[in-house]
This record gives sequence, structure tokens and C-alpha cells, in this order.
Amino acid sequence: MADGNRKPTKQVPVSPNPEVRKRLRKLLRAQRRSIPDTVRAAADRAAQENVIQHSRFVNATSVALYKAFDGEVSTDIIARVAQNLGKTVQYARVEKDGVLSFVQPVRWTETPAGLPIPEGPCAESSERDLIIVPGVGFDRDGYRLGMGGGFYDRSLAGSPAWPMGLAFELQVVDRIPRAHWDLPVFSLVTEAAVYDF
Repeated sequence: MADGNRKPTKQVPVSPNPEVRKRLRKLLRAQRRSIPDTVRAAADRAAQENVIQHSRFVNATSVALYKAFDGEVSTDIIARVAQNLGKTVQYARVEKDGVLSFVQPVRWTETPAGLPIPEGPCAESSERDLIIVPGVGFDRDGYRLGMGGGFYDRSLAGSPAWPMGLAFELQVVDRIPRAHWDLPVFSLVTEAAVYDF
């Protein structure tokens, strides 16, 4: 299923009203940020443990991650376990052309808004790699609603690596309003479930 020329698995119309996506994004971000600290800590750990137990993680030679921002599920446990298993750990960085590269960080900087930026050498991905994909929301077909920049959609379109969404269960909805450029993830992991599409 994973190849270098990913295309949407279903015909999806452009959302007739971009405001619907904007409103849903705002609602889901607010819900994600409002998770109580004690609930968040347990859910965060459970979601990461579900990733670590997934066969795609077990068999991956390299794992590309994101640094949690704006209430996202953390990836710190995943990174630590991957390193202990001898896997290459990379982090997503947005380039000037709006495409993500994945780098092995030697240091970190931040945008003015506080988004962590890894600095280090870039690496190519292969079919043995896993990309952990953040999202504001995911639906039950694997489509995601991101922050609105389209960075992951553009990057995943040409990547042979396996895209796995990572989110809290409250971020899973029946259907994300889809645009023609949206690409689904192949798996979605939350603290409560593992969805393979």
C-alpha cells in the first residue's frame, strides 16, 4: 500500500465551505488543550505505548517524529524507545518551499510562536521507515485535519515511508471535511485504539 506516489484512496470533493474546516480545527484544538493534566499524562503514555507495540514501529529502521506543540500527544517515549532499539530518530522540519524534511537534530530552535525547530542533517526515507503524523483531527477513514499549512500532505505524497497518525481519542471524528489534496494516513493510534486503514 505504501509507495512513492501516494494518491487518495477515495474520490474526495473539495470542501464547499473552508469555514467548516476552520471551525472544526478551532473546536478540536480547544478540546485537545482542555484535557486535564492527569488525564492527559495517562492518555499520552498509553497512546505512545500503542505506537511502540505496533508492528510498523517494531520493524521500522527509522522513525520520523514531531515535537509536541499546542496540546499534541508527546513523542518523547517513542523517541527514547526507538533510540534504545538502535533505530534512527528524525524530526520534521518545515523548509522554505513548504515541504517537510526529516532531520537528526543536533540542536533545537523555536519560531516566535514557540514551535520547536530541529537543526541537523536531513535523511531520505524508505519503505522500512515510519512517519508519525500529528493532526488536529482524524476521521475513521484515516483522513486528517492539520493546522492548515498542508505540510504533511505535500510531504507524504512523495514518501515511501508508512504514515501513522497519533492523537487523543477525542480528536477522532466520523468524517473530516476533505479537500482534493488531502491524503489519509495508513494507521492511526490513540490511547484507546489502533486503527489500520
